[in-house]
Amino acid sequence: MLARLFFIFSFVTLLELAILMPLGAWMGWFWTLVLVFTTGFLGAALAKQEGLRVMLQVKKEFSEGKMPTDAMVDGLLILTAGLLLMTPGVVTDVVGFSLLIPLTRIPFRTQLIKYSKQRFKESDMNVVPGFSGFGSPDVSDIYDVSTSSTSTNKPASIGGLIDMTQSGSFNNGDVIDITSDS
Repeated sequence: MLARLFFIFSFVTLLELAILMPLGAWMGWFWTLVLVFTTGFLGAALAKQEGLRVMLQVKKEFSEGKMPTDAMVDGLLILTAGLLLMTPGVVTDVVGFSLLIPLTRIPFRTQLIKYSKQRFKESDMNVVPGFSGFGSPDVSDIYDVSTSSTSTNKPASIGGLIDMTQSGSFNNGDVIDITSDS
C-alpha cells in the first residue's frame, strides 16, 4: 500500500511538472502562478460552500431517522476535492473541481460506494442485525435479557445479545449488552 501511494504521488508530481512547465513557457510564469493560486483560493471557497451544504444535508437526514450514506460520501469527496485544489497543478485542479460539482461528483460517489461494498464483503467483518439502523427500532430488535437466566454456566442470551450481569463464557461473535439499570 505504501509503495502504491509513493508511486501515485511521484507520478502525479511528475505529470503536474510536465504540464506546468510548458504552460509556464506559453502563458508566462506570472500568469501560471496567478492561475495556480486562483484555482487554489476558488477551490477552497467552493469546497467550504459545498461542505456546509452537505453538512446540512447530513443533519437533515439524521433528524429524519435516515442513514445519510450518500451525503457522508459526498463529504469525503468534497474534502478530497479541497485537498486536491490546494495542491498546485492542472490535473489535480481538474479532478478537484469535478469532485466539487454535484453533477460530476455522482460517478465518483457511485464508484466509491461500489468499491467499499466490495471491500466490505471481502473482509472479516460481521454485521449484527438490529444494530445498524436509526430511528425507532422494530419490536424484533428489542431483547430483555436483564433478569432471566436459568443456567449458571452461560449468561442469558436471546438472539445473540448477552447480559453482562450473568456469569459465564462468551462465544466469538456474541454481542455484549453492557448497559446497567442503575
